[in-house]
Amino acid sequence: MRSALTSAREDLNRVHIGMERVPKHLNDMVSLMKHASFDLLLMMFPDSFNDIEKLVNDSLVVLRKPEKDFGQVLNLLTEIDYLLTNKSTDEMISLQVHDVKTQWINLTELVIELAKQAERTRESFLLQFNWILQEFIRPDLTFAETNRDFIILLLLPKIVEIDQTTDLLGVITKTYSDISFKYTDEQIGGYAHLLTLTKEEDRKRYLKQFQYDLVPQVVQSTRLALERHTEFLERDRNRRGNYEKFLNQTSYDDLIKFLLSRNSIEGKTDDHVLVEQWQDYVLANAILANYLNILMVQASKSDFSLLKESNRCTTYIKSPNSFRQTISQLSDNIRSILIDLYADLNHIQIGLEHFPIHLKTILLLIKKGNNDSISTYLPNLLKKGENIVNESLTILKNPRIKMEQVKDLLIELDSLITEVTSDISLTLQIEDIKTQWTLFNDLFIQISIQAENAINDFLLQFNWVLEQFIQLDIDKYRDLIINLLKIKVIEIERTIDLLTIISQTSVDISLEYTNEKIAGNTHFILIPNEQERKDIIKQHRYELQPIAVKFARLALKRHDEFLQRTQNRQKVYEEFLNEMSQNDLNLLLSIN
Repeated sequence: MRSALTSAREDLNRVHIGMERVPKHLNDMVSLMKHASFDLLLMMFPDSFNDIEKLVNDSLVVLRKPEKDFGQVLNLLTEIDYLLTNKSTDEMISLQVHDVKTQWINLTELVIELAKQAERTRESFLLQFNWILQEFIRPDLTFAETNRDFIILLLLPKIVEIDQTTDLLGVITKTYSDISFKYTDEQIGGYAHLLTLTKEEDRKRYLKQFQYDLVPQVVQSTRLALERHTEFLERDRNRRGNYEKFLNQTSYDDLIKFLLSRNSIEGKTDDHVLVEQWQDYVLANAILANYLNILMVQASKSDFSLLKESNRCTTYIKSPNSFRQTISQLSDNIRSILIDLYADLNHIQIGLEHFPIHLKTILLLIKKGNNDSISTYLPNLLKKGENIVNESLTILKNPRIKMEQVKDLLIELDSLITEVTSDISLTLQIEDIKTQWTLFNDLFIQISIQAENAINDFLLQFNWVLEQFIQLDIDKYRDLIINLLKIKVIEIERTIDLLTIISQTSVDISLEYTNEKIAGNTHFILIPNEQERKDIIKQHRYELQPIAVKFARLALKRHDEFLQRTQNRQKVYEEFLNEMSQNDLNLLLSIN
C-alpha cells in the first residue's frame, strides 16, 4: 500500500504537469489554423498537431500504472477482509480492515475514472479533432479561405471540450498530489515501527493521536478540493469566451513565434523528472547489490517455509516452502538482469557517442548542399539516424518484462515474510531491496520513454519535414527549414546526451562495484558460522556509505557537465553552421 500510494503521487503529479501544458498547445493549434498558409499546413499536419495526443498518451500510460498497483492491493484487502469475517477475530480489527478497504475502493475508482477521462480526451482528439482537419488539409483539395473560418467554427466546441477535460484531469491530479505530499506520505512513511509496539499504552496513545489528527486533515483537504473545484467552474464559465477572444486577438506574428519556439518550450518539461532525479536512481545499481548480499547472508542463518497455510499458492515464488531457495531465485534473477544491463548500456553509450556529429552533418548538408548532394546523401543519413535510435530503444525495452517480474516477486515475498517470521531485520532488508529495485526499474522506464520521445521527434518531425523538403524548391525553403529544425536537432541531441551519460554512469558503477558484488555472491547463502555472517554484514554496511558518496559525486559531476552543455548547445550549433566550409561538409559526409 505504501509503495502504491507513493508511486501514485509521483505518477499523478506527472499527469498534472502534462495537463497544465494543454491550453498552450490548443492556442498554438488555433494560431496555425487561423494564420498558416495552406502549404505550411500541409507540411506540418498532422505531426505538429499531435502534441496533445502525446501528452494524453503519456498520461494514459502513467494512469494505468497505479490502476494496476491499486487493483493488486484491493485484491489483497478483499482477501484479508474475507478471511477476517470467517474467523473469530477482534471485531475492531475486522471493522478497521473493512474501512481501509472502502477507502481503497474509492481511490481505485478515482484512478480508473481518471484513466477513462484521459482515454475519452484522446478519442475526442484523434477521432474528431484530427479527423476534421484531415478532411480539409489534403493535397488533392482546393483550400479556400472560407474553409479556414468553417474549420475554426466547427472545431471550436471540440477545442473547448478538450480544454475542459484536461483541465479537470489536471485539477484532480494536482489536488491528489498536494494532499499526498502534505499528509499521506508522512503518515505512511514514518510508522513502520507500529507493528512492533509491545505496550498497550503506546497503542492507545497512537490510536488517540490518529483519531485527533483525522478530522482537521479531512477538513483542510476538503477545503482545498472545494477551492480548486470552484476555480475550475469559474474557468469553465469563461472557457469559450477566452478562446473567442484569443481568436480575435491572435496575429500572424504569434504564428511565427510559435514556429520558432515550440520545440524549445516543450523540451523544458518532457524529461524534467529524469533530469532532476537520474543521479538518485542510478545509485540504486550499487546499493541494490549491497543490500542483496546482506539478505543472502541473513538467509544462511535458517530456512523456513513462506507459507503460513500449506494450501496457499504463490504466483512468482517457485519454492515457497524454502526461504533460502526463494532468496536464491531472487538473487539469480537480479544477477542475470544486472549483468545483461551492463552489456546493453555499454552498447548504447557506444552507439550514441557519435550521434551529435551525425545531426550536425544533416544540418550542414541542408545549409551548404546543392540539390544533387542533398538528394543523394540526406535519405541515407536519415536512415542511419533512425537505425541508431531504434536500436537503443530496442535494447532498453529488452529487460522490461524481466524487471517487472522481479518487482512482482519482491512484492509477493514482502507480503509473505511478515506472516511467517518475527525477525524484523529480514522484513526491513527485503523492503529496502524492493525500494531500490523500484528506483532502478523506474530509471529504465524513464529512459525508455525518453528514447521513444527521441525516436518520435526524429522520425515523426525531423525526418518527415526533411523528406518533404527534398521534394520542394530547396534554395527557396533552405533557411526556413534550418530555422524550423535547428531547435528540434538541439532537443534531440540533448535527449541523446542525457541517455548517454546515464548509460555511461550506470556502466561505470557496474564495472567498479556491482558486477563484482553479484558475480560471486552465491556462497553467501551457505555460510554456516554466525561470526562470519556478522563480519560480512558489517563489511557490506561499512563500505556502502563511501561507495555511495563516490558514485553520487561521479553522477553529480556528469550532471553538471550535461547542464553546461545544454546551456551552450544552441550557441555551439550556430557557431558550427557559421564556421564550417564546403570542405568540412565533404569530410563529414565521407565519414557518415
